[in-house]
Amino acid sequence: MFSPKMSSDDDHNIFHCILQELFIQHLATEAFKQDPESTDTLAYGDLAEVVNDADNLQFLADVIPKKIVVRDYLRMVRQQEEEKEKAKQQSLQEEREDTDS
Repeated sequence: MFSPKMSSDDDHNIFHCILQELFIQHLATEAFKQDPESTDTLAYGDLAEVVNDADNLQFLADVIPKKIVVRDYLRMVRQQEEEKEKAKQQSLQEEREDTDS
């Protein structure tokens, strides 16, 4: 497969390229399985769903996040802020109770 005149660095680089191609092929194959009706196009949502569902692809979750609409994102941010505010109020209340006793 490899020429004897090639250095081990060249072998290493070729090996990495082959592995990357196989990984991309696996990812694309799994994404196509998400939407069996669409066999000619690969959608971002299909890739994101594969990454989100497969435990062995969780390392890609930051690179290929699941799509959300702005409305849902803003709702999540608002809920987080409310939870922080609630925790802060609870902490202040506990401090007051401790100083009163």
